[in-house]
Amino acid sequence: MVSPPRTLPPLPLWKALLLFAGTSIPIYLAVYYGIPTLQARGYTFLTSYLICFYPTFVAIFILAIALYWREGNPLTWEAFRSRYRLRSIAGREWLWTLGLLVFSISASLLLFPTARWLASLPAFAPPAHLPPELNPLKASIPNTFMATSVSRTWGYALAYFVGWLFNILGEELLWRGFMLPRQEVSYGRFAWLIQGLLWTAWHIFWKWNLLALLPITLGLPFVVQKTKNTTIGIVAHGLANLIPFLALVYFIAS
Repeated sequence: MVSPPRTLPPLPLWKALLLFAGTSIPIYLAVYYGIPTLQARGYTFLTSYLICFYPTFVAIFILAIALYWREGNPLTWEAFRSRYRLRSIAGREWLWTLGLLVFSISASLLLFPTARWLASLPAFAPPAHLPPELNPLKASIPNTFMATSVSRTWGYALAYFVGWLFNILGEELLWRGFMLPRQEVSYGRFAWLIQGLLWTAWHIFWKWNLLALLPITLGLPFVVQKTKNTTIGIVAHGLANLIPFLALVYFIAS
């Protein structure tokens, strides 16, 4: 396994908090204010969601690249790959990847009742405009995806896929590629726990899901730190977040 470079500087807690808060707040504003504003102008929820939710992840992806450059690293693929620990998954690492995926999904499903419980509390209640896919207190709407009729509208699938791609690459490159190796310098073997708790809090825009998210927000940093392989995070996170996209494709094709 490849260890972080010895010259890699530690990441102070205030910088980690700044990165997490500075990227979470725009998403919170998009979910709570941007989406209903577009809906009031006649846009469907799904269109409003795609317009408001994913641009921040494009910014996160760009930020991950910019911070690599700001560290003074060489602008080559090999250097980027080494610094962000982007290795091929080989041998027993596939067991770690599969185990992480199975554990994260199954444990989150077991914890799903906590989302309904938190959503029933005023402090954690989802905003009223969110559809059943995002609001555990609402009943599903037949033949729709995110309260939108999407039959034969493949443009939705393309836009969602591009958003999903920036979501996964942006988060994994920034959190696990840039931050985690430097947090390992700061916190040693507990770096995954520090990052996991911060990453959980980052999801405050889905505050009713905070407990249900713990299996992946804690499990993923643990496995990536254990294996020193960010690619595992990309694969596991990507496959877990691909489930809604597959549901969208199903409804489009129906």
